[in-house]
Amino acid sequence: MKPTVLLLLLVLLAVSGPSRAQVRSSHLDLPRILPSLSRPANHSRIFYAVMFDAGSTGTRIHVYTFIQNGSEKLPVLDNEMFHSTKPGLSAYADSPETAGETVRRLLKVAKKAVPRLDWKRTPLVLRATAGLRLLPVEKAQALLDQVQHVFDESPFLVPDNSVSIMDGTNEGDVCPPSINTSVTCPGRLALLPNQAFQQNDSLL
Repeated sequence: MKPTVLLLLLVLLAVSGPSRAQVRSSHLDLPRILPSLSRPANHSRIFYAVMFDAGSTGTRIHVYTFIQNGSEKLPVLDNEMFHSTKPGLSAYADSPETAGETVRRLLKVAKKAVPRLDWKRTPLVLRATAGLRLLPVEKAQALLDQVQHVFDESPFLVPDNSVSIMDGTNEGDVCPPSINTSVTCPGRLALLPNQAFQQNDSLL
């Protein structure tokens, strides 16, 4: 695999396992997200992607910044910012609306980190892990539906299968190879070279 990732979030979106949310949004439009290869050779483009890691003990939002330097080069992950909150969404199994408010509050991080003009082409996804897997199906579905509702109301790009529960065998796949064969993983907070990786409380 190449040491650079074309789009970290597209890898995350490709994690196997069917979505348990009723997804109502449009298909992922790659031409709107990926940098145009017809741009001038010296042109640099910055673009973004947002991922929620809904774990058993907390929910973390990651805002990724990618840069493409020149039309012949692949985009590279330049920066990752995150903010986390506790408890996890599964704690709101009997109050799914509260889970939706948690996600809505964390979205403020993305709105402040991503320029407004880029919101509509910045993909937004959530991957839930053990906490939601252990809930009764109907309670987990209610939580996913609330998250999907918040996503659909947001100004970001909401692709198909944007909200789902990962099965246990695929949780490790959320950490794809990246710059200089290092890995960035929402669960382990691995630090990439030349990467500003910080929790920014001022964004809330």
